[in-house]
Amino acid sequence: MDEPINPDPRAEAWASKNSWFGTDRAMTYTAFEIHKDLTEKEGYDPNSNEYYAEVDKELELTFLINLVILKQANDRPCSDSCFC
Repeated sequence: MDEPINPDPRAEAWASKNSWFGTDRAMTYTAFEIHKDLTEKEGYDPNSNEYYAEVDKELELTFLINLVILKQANDRPCSDSCFC
């Protein structure tokens, strides 16, 4: 019988800090692809501070426009011309 995989506590902490992880499909799959590129192509150690900093940086660069649009939408009052 296969032994259960114990998740890395650091990965669990990162996931809990990013509430979108596991609920927003696009961002979650992008995070997995970034992980794959960083570990397989660029040689990052997934247990290092540098790895997590790079994951966060890449996600921010990829989704910055989405975050800006969401913030702007939340900062203005709703009108008939916006999606609420």
